[in-house]
Amino acid sequence: MKSVTELHATEPKLQSVASDLLDATEEMFAEQFEQARSAGELPDEADPAFLGAWLQAEIMGIRTYAQKANTAERVSRLADGLAERVRYLKTV
Repeated sequence: MKSVTELHATEPKLQSVASDLLDATEEMFAEQFEQARSAGELPDEADPAFLGAWLQAEIMGIRTYAQKANTAERVSRLADGLAERVRYLKTV
């Protein structure tokens, strides 16, 4: 994420590559959520594209937070919390 925001003005080609990689990751997440929905692991009304974007944003937030956090334990707890929220989607 840092590459996308910082390279915009100085290195537009690199920024484009970084942005494409983030888009591809989000699409991969969406595909996984679609598979989970098709397998009955998510409700029919689940929106895989939204969930892919949501997961990407959450991971980006944790990565950003990790740069300022003073303990690995806190970052680990945040990541565990995210994993728990993903598991919770099965019960909604």
